[in-house]
Amino acid sequence: MCHSYLQVYFSRKYQMRVPIELLSGLANCLLNDTVFEIVKGLMEIQHVTEKHLFQQRLQVINKHTLEIQNMVNTTPDPEQQEIQKAILLTRHKEELKQTDMKLVLQLDQKVIISLIKKNRLKLCWYNI
Repeated sequence: MCHSYLQVYFSRKYQMRVPIELLSGLANCLLNDTVFEIVKGLMEIQHVTEKHLFQQRLQVINKHTLEIQNMVNTTPDPEQQEIQKAILLTRHKEELKQTDMKLVLQLDQKVIISLIKKNRLKLCWYNI
């Protein structure tokens, strides 16, 4: 008897903490398979986008590696190689930083688009 009383007490206590709008929204989502398919599609788009952006970053890094190799092959003097390498590394560091900033902005744009679509489907329980 005490056990069932505690279950009712705790279920009421925790049930009161979850807004009814949120519960209603979750219930509606569970009833609609289309919503799941749309969210799944949005997740796939995000994963493909992340992979593509990562590939772009790797291309920049590979380009930098090739530049250093070419410089080493075309510069016979070891002292000059070190100076040129330092210059290239500084430039590469800045270029990679700019690339990363650009890629993060692109990813942010995709996230915002995804949130807007989810908001239109009433999947976001907050305003963007």
